[in-house]
Amino acid sequence: MVIPRIEFTINYIEKELDEESREDFFRLKKITDKKKADKLIQQLENDRKKEGGAADDHPGEESIFGGEDEDNDVVF
Repeated sequence: MVIPRIEFTINYIEKELDEESREDFFRLKKITDKKKADKLIQQLENDRKKEGGAADDHPGEESIFGGEDEDNDVVF
């Protein structure tokens, strides 16, 4: 009676850990896809500005939050 209960508990824990691992992988994949899309959009905007000859709104000013290349992702 005790052994089947322990085996069931072990199987349940393994399934939960596998599911958590898949969720983490999916979350990381979504984050990297979002980063790639944002980077592509930024590159297209930069290319459009270069082609149009448009200058920045405030040249020489830096953001008070630091550089734009910082990684601002939140991982739970």
